[in-house]
Amino acid sequence: MRNGPSLEYQTKQEIVYRELYDGIAAGRYQPGERLDLREIAEWAGTSRTPVREAVRRLESEGVVTSIPHHGFIVSKFPIEEIIELYRIRAVLEGLAARLAAANLTEANARALRKYIRDMESALQQGNAEKMLKVNRPFHDIICKAANSPLLYKYIVSLYVQTTRYRELLSTWPGRPGEIVAEHRALAEAVIAGDAGEAERLARAHHENNARAAVKLAESLAKEGIPRT
Repeated sequence: MRNGPSLEYQTKQEIVYRELYDGIAAGRYQPGERLDLREIAEWAGTSRTPVREAVRRLESEGVVTSIPHHGFIVSKFPIEEIIELYRIRAVLEGLAARLAAANLTEANARALRKYIRDMESALQQGNAEKMLKVNRPFHDIICKAANSPLLYKYIVSLYVQTTRYRELLSTWPGRPGEIVAEHRALAEAVIAGDAGEAERLARAHHENNARAAVKLAESLAKEGIPRT
């Protein structure tokens, strides 16, 4: 009977995956840049097998692309896809916010206020990574409070697809402050039970992300980085 991958192998693969993912999200690896698997294996202190598996995982998520006879490159910036993803999120999360406004509990409200304080603290510290860590649980509260399992399933799928772009967009000058302000206003509307305003603000938040993506793509194009 064959044994599965060792715990050490799985750990190495996860470490390489996370390091590469974070590096790509932070811009240390640029769109179109080739990934040298041998070099990565050397700094990770491992064989090429867990590196190759980690890169394959990134490929399945669309973060890297396999080029025949060339290896793996960081996927280019698919601006049209990003805009479409955020606009779909705008509609779905707008609906979730509308529904949540009628179902929010006191515990939910306390949690939302805490996350807003955490975001404001991270913003003051200039810690974008810390701010982004609060983003998921903040939206999760609202989406779950909508009491619509199918809607929640669709939103989670889109959230995962926009993870890489969310980290990139948070680097756009002035955007972190706007993000915190948009979250604060959304939380206040949902807590107040204002369904119409909650939906409007949720949609506006993601539409603003789409606009920021356009600005980022234009900036990258000026630097000679392909946008598609």
